[in-house]
Amino acid sequence: MPTNLKQRDHQAFRYETLEGRRMLAGNVTVVENVHLFIRGDSADNQFEIVADGDQLRINGLEGTTINRQESYVVEGATSTGSGVSFEGGLRAHLGPGNDDIAVHDALFESMSIVYGGTGDDSVDVFDSEFMDQLFIQTYHGDDLVSATRSHFEGAFRILTLDGQDSVSMTDSMFAANSIVVTGNHSDTIDSAGNHYLGDTNFVLTLGGDDTVQLSNPVVGVQQLGIFLGNGDDTVYGDLTEAEVDGSVRIAGQEGTDQALQMSMSDEVSSHVSMAVEHSLLYDNGVGGISGVQGAYDLSFFNSQTDNFHYANDVQLSETESFGRISWTGTYSATKDGGQSFVQDDFTIEIYEGSSYSPTGDPIATFYVGDDVNRTYTGVEIPVLPSFDNETYPIYEYSADIEVTLEAGKIYWVSIFSATEEEVPAGAFGYDYNNFLWASGVGEAGHENSSAYTFGQEVAPNPGWFNDWGPGPSSLDFQLWS
Repeated sequence: MPTNLKQRDHQAFRYETLEGRRMLAGNVTVVENVHLFIRGDSADNQFEIVADGDQLRINGLEGTTINRQESYVVEGATSTGSGVSFEGGLRAHLGPGNDDIAVHDALFESMSIVYGGTGDDSVDVFDSEFMDQLFIQTYHGDDLVSATRSHFEGAFRILTLDGQDSVSMTDSMFAANSIVVTGNHSDTIDSAGNHYLGDTNFVLTLGGDDTVQLSNPVVGVQQLGIFLGNGDDTVYGDLTEAEVDGSVRIAGQEGTDQALQMSMSDEVSSHVSMAVEHSLLYDNGVGGISGVQGAYDLSFFNSQTDNFHYANDVQLSETESFGRISWTGTYSATKDGGQSFVQDDFTIEIYEGSSYSPTGDPIATFYVGDDVNRTYTGVEIPVLPSFDNETYPIYEYSADIEVTLEAGKIYWVSIFSATEEEVPAGAFGYDYNNFLWASGVGEAGHENSSAYTFGQEVAPNPGWFNDWGPGPSSLDFQLWS
């Protein structure tokens, strides 16, 4: 088991400038008595603990003073071959306010504790060593906790409470037990390039719609567990360069839990188990909301006039069984503007076919109606043709299905929303209810994706779709386990 840490650049989930968060700087009190005791006041305190030559200094930032001075030299610190060391532990209580503490290039030899307070707090540890336990706890507020390129010889624990919190751990060594627990809001946790060598290593999210990203860990002979709480949680995983002697377990609780982009080698996959509701098995390549470029493609079915709807092709390298489908789109407006005909009444059809078109009747049909979990994404997209140059809201949808698609065959997926309205002959399509697929340019490996139109009013023509949008294009959908 290698112990050298791989140096990588990773982007944290969330950063905020100090100027945007701060109001009034305060004073931090420092006392040395075996341990290094630090206490903030009720104002916003920002300070750093940093090795400076052969000294360990506490510097005030953004106007914060340290014992009413600009900085404080820690008398009990000593210079060693590996840096500047303090024999005791760090005992910091930040107090109320929006506070920041940063620890870098420092070494603490005894148990250390950092408490946040009410307010939006930030605790950053980088290029530092803790030879005994480190316990970090934040309270109410939107808090940030990070550990970067650091070594934790003793137990490492992070507990965040109420607030929308973010925890980031990058290129660090956890030689003993490591535990991260977040609170009852929508939190983000990022673990990238870390070594987990203790007997107990886990991340636990509680209530809220949480996101966990796990990238290329080194896991010793024990288990690294990612346990999702009660909410609609998502795990992203890149394990292509992971080294796992023990096991990685990912499990969910109540809510809709999903594992996205779980890339890993065959060797690593034998050490990974997942007990989440749905894992992403196929993405047609649009790239989700970030890749959507428009919503141009009408897809509807009128019970009396048999209008047209779209299908998009799927071809798999391995036979897969699917239990869920998700897609994005919106509804067309009328000539007078607005979306007065929004009607969630969806049907999903899957056909076999050639590389140019579906053939025959659908091999599977799922009428899901309005049980599609429609969620506004916050994204607004221009839809062509446009009468008023307004943007339309893009929604995400998902529904349960049960179908197995065989490797090598070409399938076509169609999703449309039905309407009972009589459509007058010659009426323009935007005068009545119809669903519009979100679309975008396919990514690498999906360049040949195309769409096919069904119906009596529009003759089937596989090239017609690309006349509307930027081709080659795909209609945005995903298939899940």
